[in-house]
Amino acid sequence: MKLTVLTCTLLLAGLAASPCFAASELHGVMAPGGYSVIVDTAFVTAAPPAIDTFLTPGWQADSTVPVDSFDFPDVADWPMLIELAVRIDGAPGRYPFPGPIREVWYRFPGVQPPAPGVMFWAPSGVQENPARPEAAPRLRVSPSVVTNSALISANLPPWAGNELLVCDASGRPVRTLRLERRADGTATTTWRGDDESGALVPGGIYFCRAAGGPAAKLLVAR
Repeated sequence: MKLTVLTCTLLLAGLAASPCFAASELHGVMAPGGYSVIVDTAFVTAAPPAIDTFLTPGWQADSTVPVDSFDFPDVADWPMLIELAVRIDGAPGRYPFPGPIREVWYRFPGVQPPAPGVMFWAPSGVQENPARPEAAPRLRVSPSVVTNSALISANLPPWAGNELLVCDASGRPVRTLRLERRADGTATTTWRGDDESGALVPGGIYFCRAAGGPAAKLLVAR
């Protein structure tokens, strides 16, 4: 199943037990199924009757564009209703997703299998501003959608540690990785999509965290 990532924001958070996810963010993941899918507009209702309307240029996927990214603007609360104005193989339609539950897949209603699907999610309590912004660690993950392994590189100041913590969307630690430092201050490590026992983790949203700073999300696709 091809996955279209609607957000792949990089974050870095400290290894302390304080919350590492932020409220008011809205993200999603879309599987185009066997179709070409273009989303033109998203209508988000958090507190009726107010409806936030977001134009979504470039949010699309098909067999030739299996991965795409899109960030919703911040919303006040978790939506009560999300409607998507979509063109599926060129045919326009408006598809409602009432009362969406976080991290649950929904198929586009009325579309013949293999129908496109969408999942919405939002972290809670992300530390967006580092304690030391002038020397905040910066992470790069390649690829951001992990199917086999991901190379993680970081530009770390001297006060940052050498460990990188991978946790799932609930904040539960999954794997601790050791960063290899270079003379220029950069550090790298590889995550093979596994936990501490060596078993492959299920597909879904995961986070990389190093000491200090804002922080990083990635998606495991199985």
